[in-house]
Amino acid sequence: MSSSALIGSRPPVKAECEVCCGIGALLISATVGELAEGEDAGCSLCEILRRAINTHTPGRPPDEPISLCHGLGIYEMVVGGYADNRIKISVYGHDRPGAEMRSVYEAGLYEETPADAVVDIIGNTSSPAAMSKIRGWIENCRENHKGCRLATPQPLPTRVLDPLKTESSTIDARKECISWDQLPRTFQDAVAMTRALDVRYLWIDSLCIVQDDAKDWQRESAKMHLTYRGAYLTLAASSSAGPGGGLFRDVPSEYSLRDWDLNGQRIRTRRKIPHIDSACDYPLMRRGWVFQERVLSRRVLHFSTAELAWECMEDNACECGQFYQHLGVTDSLLAPKERYRPIDEPKGWLMFVWRKIVMDYSRMELSYEKDVFPALSGVAELQRAVRGSTYLAGLWSDTLIYDLLWRVPKIWSLPVHEFQYDRVARPLGWRAPTWSWASVKSAVEYEEMAGFSSKLTRCEANVEHTGESETGELESATLEVSGMLVEVTIHRARINEERHRHRTAYLKFGDLGSILKKITIFGGDQVLWSKETFYLAYSSGSGPGRGPTETDMTSCDEAVGGRSIWPTAGSDGGTS
Repeated sequence: MSSSALIGSRPPVKAECEVCCGIGALLISATVGELAEGEDAGCSLCEILRRAINTHTPGRPPDEPISLCHGLGIYEMVVGGYADNRIKISVYGHDRPGAEMRSVYEAGLYEETPADAVVDIIGNTSSPAAMSKIRGWIENCRENHKGCRLATPQPLPTRVLDPLKTESSTIDARKECISWDQLPRTFQDAVAMTRALDVRYLWIDSLCIVQDDAKDWQRESAKMHLTYRGAYLTLAASSSAGPGGGLFRDVPSEYSLRDWDLNGQRIRTRRKIPHIDSACDYPLMRRGWVFQERVLSRRVLHFSTAELAWECMEDNACECGQFYQHLGVTDSLLAPKERYRPIDEPKGWLMFVWRKIVMDYSRMELSYEKDVFPALSGVAELQRAVRGSTYLAGLWSDTLIYDLLWRVPKIWSLPVHEFQYDRVARPLGWRAPTWSWASVKSAVEYEEMAGFSSKLTRCEANVEHTGESETGELESATLEVSGMLVEVTIHRARINEERHRHRTAYLKFGDLGSILKKITIFGGDQVLWSKETFYLAYSSGSGPGRGPTETDMTSCDEAVGGRSIWPTAGSDGGTS
């Protein structure tokens, strides 16, 4: 058993501790107990390392070995814009099933000015200092961010602040008076925050939409994109599990900076702050409705476990100043909200923006399965306004042939004899045709193809909605395609359960009587082995592992993922 603690690369300094040898050694071996002894002897680095290890993997026996080395990976490096003297301590747990690397402590060396060290956090998200920080973010956004301004003033939603859950039987009483004690804590904090910012109105979906009135819900949810896009500010109770959790927090002391003397070097440390994009730390970030709210809102203020965080159309910020660092080098080039913005040109880019939206949204959770389209309708409305296309069950008429190429990611952990897609659940009730990614309760991804060329001669879809919204809940859907059908027989070639989690097979084209293509099949329980069947020649193209003229074919007998086409309409109100 082993565990490693890594620190950022630094010039060597005088080593005084016999356990850790100070910060200058390249590689040190010790035990958990020896680190504790070094801590008892007054070594600051031993204490920092012991705290970091115990935070991530508590209960390690004293005689368990650990290793200490300089970290050279991207997880330990600080990307531009910040002092190059910052150290990060990360803990690996390779010996524990499912364990991942966790960066649990941050540290920085003092230079001439403390501002070059780790930035401290406020400590209480409702304090005057916190309000000052929030006003600063808002003022900077209003004055300097053109992308966050509304082109024209937006009207108020149908209803504004009526704090509590509003139903048909309570709406008249709510208009008269609402007792403060009846409000959940999160709503109380939202009222307090609204007043502190001198904003007149507050809108909360569960209060301002009559929850037991289907028509009212359909009508108001269809305007969700206008509500969130027009809002001055969206408040996110990111660290709360429900309405009773509240916005404001007294930050635990472990997230506050602590000063140390490390062999003559003054440093400051704290436990690593969980940032708002972490679904593990913030379950709110996994909710489908919240995904839409974040994308639509011009400004979002997050009240997280340890700090305030800010998102707008042109910037992201947080108290500790490391919002971009936790995203990684690539993602830091774009603010998360920027990735989903529909842009006017080039128009072809809109397809890839939508694919990113679908892939991220498909990983979210919904309390009600039927909300799969309503919870994304506002984002779809923004896309529709730019591309002028028809929205078809999560796909678009101007890129329909390409949008059909979604698939469920393969499950590599399954035994070889189990078909990789068998465990993908369908919704209990019909909500989308099987050619739509919304027909599965699973994350989805898209086929990457270069030089794509469609072999279809016709590809048309039609959808009917239950309400007025053209991006909302579906009532029925059909898809009609025309193309060349090819008679194919699939022959087994090899299976090796020791080395492979797939089966190699060959396609034999009927009339031609010769083997034309070698393929790989994951699982195989749904494959009609050695039987003639018809496949639809869908496309040709080149890409990783593909020749320039290879043809994709979809079976007319099986519906797996988004690649299969059924020739007849289903009886459930939609075509598969």
